[in-house]
Amino acid sequence: VRFYNLPVTTAVLVVGVQPDSPAATAGLQDGDLIVSFDDQPVGSVEQLHRLLGEERIDRWATITVLRRYERFEFAIRPTVAK
Repeated sequence: VRFYNLPVTTAVLVVGVQPDSPAATAGLQDGDLIVSFDDQPVGSVEQLHRLLGEERIDRWATITVLRRYERFEFAIRPTVAK
């Protein structure tokens, strides 16, 4: 995280991506580190859940992840879990 001069020193580790989910459609993979959601730093799972509140459902957002030594930004459209 420090290598990319990001505003957080922690991130959320992706440990599972459901097939056909918004995360899978966006391109997230197991092992990715989520560092921001719509330009808001993400330092914990709780913080990510707050950022994914009801007002975000079905609205496009940008999620920034670190994958190995690369930084990626993905467009994601959160939905209600089925």
